[in-house]
Amino acid sequence: LPEGDHLTPSRDPYVMVNVVNGDPMGERAATEENWYTTHNLWGDKTAVNSGTDPQFMARLHTLEEGVKPREDTYVHFRVMDDDAAYEDTPIGQAAIPMSEVLRDAWHMPRAVALVPIGQRTRRREELQLEWRALRQARLHVSVRWEGV
Repeated sequence: LPEGDHLTPSRDPYVMVNVVNGDPMGERAATEENWYTTHNLWGDKTAVNSGTDPQFMARLHTLEEGVKPREDTYVHFRVMDDDAAYEDTPIGQAAIPMSEVLRDAWHMPRAVALVPIGQRTRRREELQLEWRALRQARLHVSVRWEGV
């Protein structure tokens, strides 16, 4: 993960893992105010250790949670910086289609590039700085599932 800035030099990262119906990084998700609330099926906030190379783990039991994957269902990862004094700072995000998870395409760890959060609604100059900071950042993702 990128180092903190001059206001928040340390990182206390965590990941918000959600299962959502629809593309969480698409146009509608960026522009509709309540999109995430209405499309969210499941979510978890998780962190194992802090620093710029953290590890995370989340477990979803779809039947118990009532999650019924559809063709346009995604697993959405939002990497955040926990900040006790201010609102938590978004670091980056990634999304993978649930259809790929169900085909076992993510059973082995794969590196996913992080994308700035809110890229469709923010100023271009601000986004360029975020893209530069995230250039080397990767989220190594492994998602396994077991059929019934």
